[in-house]
Amino acid sequence: MTYEEALRYYEETAVYGSRLGLDRVRELLAKLGDPQKSLKFVHIAGTNGKGSTAAMLAAVRTAARIESGNIVVVFPDRAEKYLSTTMFREFED
Repeated sequence: MTYEEALRYYEETAVYGSRLGLDRVRELLAKLGDPQKSLKFVHIAGTNGKGSTAAMLAAVRTAARIESGNIVVVFPDRAEKYLSTTMFREFED
């Protein structure tokens, strides 16, 4: 599925109004080949709790001996100033 096809799919299904749940998102991701399965990051978003959620995930990763990093973007409109490439890999015993 191309980007244009995904937009068309979104626009066609939007006429049905809001439906709770993730069924439509899962269906769209499946049609795109489930690209999220190859990603190696966690995106934390929302109004409250991002800092504590990031801290908890960092503790879990440390306990699991997974080397990782946190990237915090304060101003999304200037994200290129804050983002850097971070590699995630497991520690070797």
